Amino acid sequence: MAEAINTLNRRGLEYNIPDDLTKISFSENDVVYTDLPELVKLNTPARIILFNESNPTRSLEEAIIASKGLSKYREVAVGIDPGRLFTAAVVADGELASWLRTDSLSELVGYVNKVIDSTPSMSYRIRVGCNSLGLKIAGALKESVKSRAAIELVSEKHSSPSLMHRNPFVFRVVSKVKTSRRKDLYAAVSIALRRGQVIENGQSSSQ
Repeated sequence: MAEAINTLNRRGLEYNIPDDLTKISFSENDVVYTDLPELVKLNTPARIILFNESNPTRSLEEAIIASKGLSKYREVAVGIDPGRLFTAAVVADGELASWLRTDSLSELVGYVNKVIDSTPSMSYRIRVGCNSLGLKIAGALKESVKSRAAIELVSEKHSSPSLMHRNPFVFRVVSKVKTSRRKDLYAAVSIALRRGQVIENGQSSSQ
């Protein structure tokens, strides 16, 4: 459960770890995330989410979503800033869920596939900054994710913060993250939130 705690802390989510779950009275708004199957038998109005050993990231995300009163996100958007190093940001219903910085295209593709596999959502959109490298990334992602997500090419105009232009919403989201690469993360989040041209069978079409 250590990784789950790290994730909750990183995302600024409130939680508590009781000594004995069987002695606590839960309300219908409570969500219990546990690796103890016998807790499912508890007579409680709380939502019980069991740890899934084969996909622990997904079961934790299901618990997080349940705490919002939902069964899945409405939309998960992954923004990718294609530079010397790739920066990817996962935005779930307007909230930053996770992010990655890598120089490996295969690691980036694997990360995006894991996001789709482990984040319940009604729709998935992968948005890539539009430059020559972005075209290569978009092509690799389209080949890998197939029809599970829409792949879009997005203009990088105003994707980086400047004295003349700074999106207050994106800045607020990114400012909560402890990183020395905040500018790159800002760009990735900006791209995630911007509509682009959908890639279809190697071609791009206006949305």
